[in-house]
Amino acid sequence: MILRQESPSGMKSSVIGQGTWSMGGDRQWGEMDEKRAIDTIRFSLESGINLIDTALVYGFGRSERLVGKAIEGFDRSQVLIQTKCGLCWRGETGAFHMERDGKVLRRNLTKKGIFEGLEESLSNLGTDYVDIYMTHAQAIEPFKTPIAETMEALMELKRAGRIRGIGVSNCSKEELIEYLKYGPVDVIQEKFSMLDREKAEQLLDICKENGILFQAYSPLEQGLLSGEISMDYVIPQGHVRSRNIWWRPKARRRILVLLEKWNPLCEKYQCSMTALVTSWICGYSRQMVVLAGGSQIKHIKDYIQGGLFVIEEKDWLKMNREIEETIKEIWEPGMEKESGSKKLS
Repeated sequence: MILRQESPSGMKSSVIGQGTWSMGGDRQWGEMDEKRAIDTIRFSLESGINLIDTALVYGFGRSERLVGKAIEGFDRSQVLIQTKCGLCWRGETGAFHMERDGKVLRRNLTKKGIFEGLEESLSNLGTDYVDIYMTHAQAIEPFKTPIAETMEALMELKRAGRIRGIGVSNCSKEELIEYLKYGPVDVIQEKFSMLDREKAEQLLDICKENGILFQAYSPLEQGLLSGEISMDYVIPQGHVRSRNIWWRPKARRRILVLLEKWNPLCEKYQCSMTALVTSWICGYSRQMVVLAGGSQIKHIKDYIQGGLFVIEEKDWLKMNREIEETIKEIWEPGMEKESGSKKLS
């Protein structure tokens, strides 16, 4: 497995990380088989992936508890565990974020909220430290905690050895610059796929200047780019895919035509479509880490394969041209505003 450069805190991540959002088993994803989820995480670690991504809010603690069970028996020093803070569902403190599964989520990045969140996460994970502690959603009015306060709390936890590094997710360029005023940032985690490169275009230069790894979530657009979806697939009611603009019939049809064009490339590199797409993303920047959202071993195998080979430059550029042509054909003014597709992971 390819390893990406060290972060400011000295951690080196595999180019593929295991994401566990869907393993929380909430309304957005449907029920999750616990044994299958644990087996998938363990397979990832045994196959060279050293980064496991979770969050307190994924399944309201369930995802973290699954990760805790999955890492039992592994050398903790060889596993990078990152979890997230700032989305709370207990109490009334914080700005409204969303309502899900009968709970109201609020954004709370106060020192108190961060400390309390970490204690719960450590208990769920069964560990006495996390490698990366990440702000999940940035503070907003009417409860806009200053980034200086948030970073003061994170730096204090770092000095105490409760966390090894700091991450930021779902942030603007201005917010990332503000974080860096108060201490080092090891990783950012943002939505990124072949079809949606907006945040990378805004933030990658800052990442390169400061040695920050860019972790791409939803790299397959929730499975659409896997090569396993057809026009016959019906999105379950309430599923996260129902908010994704690329899953709309017109867009999906055009994207499936694009993937069909790449079948000869899959034959050339002896890989699946997921692996081809993953390799393309890995080649986008040396700062890029792909978060594999697969919840089954067969899915993770495809991601891992994508982290083991490099697409030739001429093929990479050809794919890029075809992607841009496809986006131009699909995109319509106002799509992003209407879609609601920017919901946080």
